This record gives sequence, structure tokens and C-alpha cells, in this order.
Amino acid sequence: MPFTILPYNVTGGVNDSNVDMTAAVDTEFSRRNNHYIFTRQFNLIGAFINGANMTRVRFNVPSWNAIGRQQIYPPHRSATVPSNPVLHDLRNNPVPIPQNEEIALEESNNLGAATEQENCALLIASPDWQMAGQAQGQLFDLRFTASITGVAQAWSAPVAITMADNLKGGWYSVLGAQVQAAAFLYFRFRPIRFAGYQGIKMLPGGLCQQALGDIPARWQDYRPADNMGEWLRFHSFELPLIEGWANSAGAVTVEGRLLCSYLGDRGGYQ
Repeated sequence: MPFTILPYNVTGGVNDSNVDMTAAVDTEFSRRNNHYIFTRQFNLIGAFINGANMTRVRFNVPSWNAIGRQQIYPPHRSATVPSNPVLHDLRNNPVPIPQNEEIALEESNNLGAATEQENCALLIASPDWQMAGQAQGQLFDLRFTASITGVAQAWSAPVAITMADNLKGGWYSVLGAQVQAAAFLYFRFRPIRFAGYQGIKMLPGGLCQQALGDIPARWQDYRPADNMGEWLRFHSFELPLIEGWANSAGAVTVEGRLLCSYLGDRGGYQ
């Protein structure tokens, strides 16, 4: 079962101390008081936080607070995704997220003047999610491009991707992905056909590289001992759409790659 990415954001002020963050509007997940709230069981498998003067982010969730404040670490003191970003990694020990409770996040910083954007991305998955042990068949690193019109601190509209080369007809399993897009923080894919979890579309995604040559997020590549499992499956005639989450508005041509295993004619979702 795939995972999904859920952003939070706040305009940070001078010397913020545990300031509430706002969950991004999402087509698949409900919010209450600008926080995500889940009526189904999900697990937290990772998180990423960044802001030029950010010092920390903590959860404010009653069930967790009764034991101790859950923290997200380390902060990336950068307005954008830096080269070689580090994941707050819970994949080997996923944390069950309380149901029917607002999942609030609170950020702190040591900003000296003015304001800045503080960001967080949660990676959540269904309880049956697991890292893939072994790819099916040979892996192919396939290049694509797309033109996305970014919306500041929000998901863009889904747009088509264009593969750099013609694909052999059939089904492909995506086991990793990277996207280079200036001014974008996150990306996610919207498959035409999807593996749903109790009626919810899981839209897998990750962190964007800001510039060509940046070291990408290593956990977004496929490695038997360090990966995100299967992201999605697509047919060569039904390519997935892509969405971007940006720091600022504007059109950007993105370049990406899909690390895929070719499954043939019978590898699709039933």
C-alpha cells in the first residue's frame, strides 16, 4: 500500500515559540481548525521540516501529550529544500496516529526581524505499508518533464507528465522518484488508477531538488534496505499526473525521474 505526503505551513514571526501551523487543503483528507484529522488508522513513517531560522517543531496531540511531546528533528535552516535533505525517519518503527484527534504542529524559531515561511511535510501510510524487500525484475530510471503553475503554500492543479522516451506498452511499478523544480518544496503523484485505502486515494510524493546538481533525498530512491516501498503503478497509456507545493506562485518547468520496474501486461491493480 502506498504512502502519502501532507504539508503544514505558517508565516513565522520574530522569535516564535510553539506557534500553530496550518495543514494544507487536501482533496483526500479532512481538516478541523486547520489541522488534519483522521477517521481511519494511519501511521507516521517520516517528516521533514524547514525554515531559514527554524529551531524546532513539535506535535500538539492530546493522546501523545499525555505521555510526552512528540518532536520532529532535525530542522533544516533553509527557506528551500537543501541539498542532501535528512528525513525524520520512522519507517522501521511507524508511529500510530491517534484517530479523531486534531493533528496539530507547533513551530519555533529564532528569527530576528520580519517574517518567513516555516514548513513541514508529514509522510503517513496505512498500517499494512512496508518497505519493499526486492524489486520485481530490472529497474529502469525513466526521465520525464512537466509544466506546473505553482500556488504559494498550496498544492497546484494536477498536470500531465511527458516521458522523455516512448515506453514499452504495459504496467510499471514505481519504486522511487526525484523531481528538480526551483521554488517548489514538495511534489506528489496522482495516479489514474490507484490502490485505495478504505476509500482514500494515497498520493505518494517527496521533496523537490531546487537546482541541478543538488544531492536529492536518498530515501526517495530504491534500495533494498532503505526505501519507501512501492509508490504507485501505472500503465504506459495512463501516465500519472503530478502536483507541486511551492513557496511562491509562478509557472515552473520541472524535470523528474521515475525509478520503475516493468511488470508487463498483467501487473495492474484489480
